[in-house]
Amino acid sequence: MLAAITAYWRRTFLYEVLQRDRWLGVVFTVFLLCQGMAQVLRVEITPFFLFGMYSEPIRPEPVYVRVACTVDGEPLTQAQMPRFAGELFFSTLHRYQVLHDHQFHDHYAATLADELSDLPPRLKRLLEDRLSYRPEHADPFGAWTIRYLGQALGRPVSDIEVSRETYRYVDRRPQLVEASVILRAHAPSDVEP
Repeated sequence: MLAAITAYWRRTFLYEVLQRDRWLGVVFTVFLLCQGMAQVLRVEITPFFLFGMYSEPIRPEPVYVRVACTVDGEPLTQAQMPRFAGELFFSTLHRYQVLHDHQFHDHYAATLADELSDLPPRLKRLLEDRLSYRPEHADPFGAWTIRYLGQALGRPVSDIEVSRETYRYVDRRPQLVEASVILRAHAPSDVEP
């Protein structure tokens, strides 16, 4: 039995590293021990190494919310935009939709305050101001959306409409239950009356 374990040990990656570079092997061993201890204590070191986050079953939701955007009357999808521009834009629209659903009360404020609690007060106020939503941000958001889409799509954009769509799955197919417009924005006209 001991011979089999010894033979197995000598075929492992860790054994090879310890033989070739003892310092790197020690660092790697310490990392593995710390990671194992973190798993036992359920401490999050990084999301990549937190294996438990993938073990929960996904439970179906009763309804799903989607944000849809039309640009100059045509539906816009994330695939029509450059990759990172589309990801930023649609994640921003999702955040706007969540704010809209909560009457523009920033539900991340408590989390921000908790996460930043150990920082010096001046830095904490600065970061909270920069990272949280304030009601005066609502009006400029439409203008930002027009400018951002114009740059991302490489063409002038005059009108956008953002809708919140609620879907329910019926016979494994999404069925639109409700749709409501949460944002309309128009580019300023260059021609004055």
